[in-house]
Order: sequence, then C-alpha cells, then structure tokens
Amino acid sequence: MKIKYLIFLILIIAAGLNLISCQPEEPKPIAPTNIIVNSAAKPEETFISKQEIPLPNCAGSAELSMSLGSVTTIQKGVTIGTKATAGAKTGIDIPAAASAELAASVEGSYQQAYQTTVTHLSTMIMSAAPHTSIIYVIEWDNQDYASTVDFDDKNDVGMHYKTDYHYTLTVPKFSDSLSQPCPNGPTPTNVTSVQAPEEFIRHYFSLVTYYRDYHLAWSLLTTAFQEKNDPGGLRGVLEFRRSGGCGQS
Repeated sequence: MKIKYLIFLILIIAAGLNLISCQPEEPKPIAPTNIIVNSAAKPEETFISKQEIPLPNCAGSAELSMSLGSVTTIQKGVTIGTKATAGAKTGIDIPAAASAELAASVEGSYQQAYQTTVTHLSTMIMSAAPHTSIIYVIEWDNQDYASTVDFDDKNDVGMHYKTDYHYTLTVPKFSDSLSQPCPNGPTPTNVTSVQAPEEFIRHYFSLVTYYRDYHLAWSLLTTAFQEKNDPGGLRGVLEFRRSGGCGQS
C-alpha cells in the first residue's frame, strides 16, 4: 500500500514539474539597438507668444548693446511615440527605458542644429544709442522636427521596429523694436508729421547724428529704399557701424 502511495506521489510531482516546464517564458522587454534616426527635411514652425525686452540707455554716454542669446534661452525637447510597428504588426508597446534610449539618440542627431541655433542667437544684437530707450519685441516660435526612428531588439534578434518622434526647439527671433521717450531728457521730434522735404531731411539727420535713434530713422525709410540699399535690414546697418564703417563716431 505504501509503495502504491509513493508511486502515485511521484507521478503527481512529475506531472506538476512537467506542467511548469511547459509554461511559456515571459517575453523580455524591447531593448533598442542599431538605432537609426530619420531626420526631418525641415521643421514646422508655430507661433507661441511675444515678449518685450527693454533696453533703456537714457543716462548712458555710450551705445548699449547685448546679444539676444545673453537674455534668452532656447528650449528643446523630444517626444517618442508610445507604440511601434514591426512589419505587419502594429500597436507594440514601447517600455519607458527603451523610449528614453530612443529619445537620447534623437536628441544627439539634432545636436548640430541645436548648436547652430544657439550660436546664431549670439549674433543677433540689440542696441540702444546714448540718451535713448528701445523696447525690442521678440517672437517665440516652436520648431517641430517630425519623423521616424528605426531600431532592432537586443532581446529578439531579427525583429525590426519603427516609431514616430518629435524633436522641438522653442526659438526667439526679432519681431519689432519701439523707441521710447526718455524721462527728463530730449525726445526725438516726430518727423512723421513733418511735411516739407527740407524739414524732413533736417530732422531725419538729427535723429541719426544727435539722438542716434537708428530704429526710428530706419522705420521712416520706404521699404523699397531699405531693400535696395541694405537687404540685411537695420541689424546690418548697426553691425556696419560697429565694425568701423562710414559715419562711426
């Protein structure tokens, strides 16, 4: 009787072990490798907001200038799709660790574009002549680079995945500049109200040579004159003066 019981017990244990060994293994999470970031041809730009940056120099005896990069910071971000495709299979979940690894690869592929934009900000100069006060209007735009990223799986050789990504830069650019009157100081004449040509010329040159309100003076020129004589705009004129061009004081 004891022998039959022992045989029965052994059979039960063997059946249990066999059942356990037949259970499918838990699939390992996706581990990206051989990551290929497909770059976007160009970003899609979207307006976000405007910002005013005052540059008061009413009490100054020399020109006040600073770069846009010294007072603003470019924001960047990466968003990876939550689902991937593998051939005909769709809707495959991307775990958080894999998403972070993909995001790092995307950010790295756009590092040059980011650095170029940062460097460009340092060349965008805001200035105010002595005894003037200028408000620069900055427009913030969102640049969205949208494309796909391909990758293989370390834990499942032969599996090739694809998912979407968005790489975004929030970038400032000049929109306008406004000349403000200085308190307790000389205020440029409103030359827009002067009708006689000789009066206009006299007041216009006083803006440039005495008040040095280049922003107001530039705004009084016709668009055709501006485009013909300096396609670079007011920034080109100011850079020309700072580099030692004609008329520099």
